[in-house]
Amino acid sequence: MNVKVMLVIVAVVFAAARSQEATVLPCAPWQAFDGSLEPTSALGEDERTWLIDDALFSVERLHVDPGFDGVDLVDLRQAYEPRIASVRYDHEVYALVQEMLAWVDGAVLSREERGRLIARASYTGVGVHVSSLSDGQVLAINRVYPGSPAEVAGLARGDRIIAVDRRTACPYPMDILGPAGTDVILTVASPGQSQREVTITRSVIEPIAAPRVLSLDDHGIVYLWPGNMSGSGPLMTASGQLEAIRAALDEVGAFDAPDALDGLVVDLRGAVGEDSLAFSAMRGFAGWFVDGALWNLVGRSGRSSVPSIAQPERLDGVSLVILVDASTGNMYAIFAAALQERGRALIVGEPVSVSWRSYRDERLWNDSVIVVPNSEVELLDGSRPRQSGFRPDSIMTVDWRDFSERDDPYVAEAIRLIRTAGIGTD
Repeated sequence: MNVKVMLVIVAVVFAAARSQEATVLPCAPWQAFDGSLEPTSALGEDERTWLIDDALFSVERLHVDPGFDGVDLVDLRQAYEPRIASVRYDHEVYALVQEMLAWVDGAVLSREERGRLIARASYTGVGVHVSSLSDGQVLAINRVYPGSPAEVAGLARGDRIIAVDRRTACPYPMDILGPAGTDVILTVASPGQSQREVTITRSVIEPIAAPRVLSLDDHGIVYLWPGNMSGSGPLMTASGQLEAIRAALDEVGAFDAPDALDGLVVDLRGAVGEDSLAFSAMRGFAGWFVDGALWNLVGRSGRSSVPSIAQPERLDGVSLVILVDASTGNMYAIFAAALQERGRALIVGEPVSVSWRSYRDERLWNDSVIVVPNSEVELLDGSRPRQSGFRPDSIMTVDWRDFSERDDPYVAEAIRLIRTAGIGTD
């Protein structure tokens, strides 16, 4: 995982917050000082003015919308400049700049926070794949990696993490990470059981794809969870990700005998990660199903096409259903929408609310970073999901984590759709 990935996540979180309240949600990460850094007051009056200047200049110069999402930048400055000048500590300055930028779908990260992310973003944790629920009040465990400390401790799909190290306010996925050999205390609620505390010793979690394939019935329908699609390290390459997925599909003969495979259910629920690795891997994955352009990126500088990456083998005759939920990340939702728009897949799940934007980060004079949306996704039919919305073909309203894999209602609906002859094929 790299800092740029986290910056994009921050921008998306604050953009979602702006759409609901005049200020950001209480659980927005980095909004509140959590005490893990000593408070400092190094930013003087001039430095605070420079920070505001640089932040708003980046927005003015780079923002995808020349109207800045309907926000008047002069009014925005006038609203926040006195508040930024009045606070005592630097972390309060950055929290207010973050709040200011959230109105235009942007974000800021101080040098100290960047350093903390770099230190904490190594793959040392407990081995769970989680999503935030209830406006960030709870972390839901989507999957537990085989052989991980979490599996040894008895954590399972569907468990909710209520608190990390007994801090009950807004548990955040990064809070679970930390140096190998250190302990983390998780307050966990399993379905139908009382809350319990679990102490787990962190260890190095190898960043590998670890895709999962299951044969769903006797009619050639296969379930695929692509696994971890983003990150860094010698084991993490786009070609390596695709090879791992291909090897998993080979276990059920998908490429050796594609005619025997009636349908493929691809599970992108809870999929996160917005880095270049995930971007390339998803384009390569799309190459098994479609040729040519997937979508366009449109900005003030023009329009550019984003194509699939051609693959030597294809799954043209295989019906495709993609599962999504409210926690499906930007890139994966775009991938699903692109295949839906081209008539190559049907979507099962919850309506997905994401920014549908690409972000650019700029480092400032004091080594902090400003993140600004500089382009927007446009599907090939000319529609922009940010404006028109993205709705599954079959909408689900239950929480899939409350069910076993075999009883998953999303999967049952996908099977029903695939059994309708010709669904999602060219």
